[in-house]
Amino acid sequence: MAINDRNQILAESQLANGQVHPALWQRGRWTDLAAKGITTEGEVVDINDHGTIAASIRPVFGISHAVLYRKTR
Repeated sequence: MAINDRNQILAESQLANGQVHPALWQRGRWTDLAAKGITTEGEVVDINDHGTIAASIRPVFGISHAVLYRKTR
């Protein structure tokens, strides 16, 4: 989906059961972003150099909302 200047790659990964989860590749390993609180009801779109992820969520059919996920410390 996207790559930033910190070499973080934002992607979507399909699990063995067919579900699609947002994922992040950094420092040689994948992180399932659904396990970090990013919804699977939509799609990730972009990531900036601060690690903020832009996404589009669809809570109900026909409705879409833009959201930002920011890294918390």
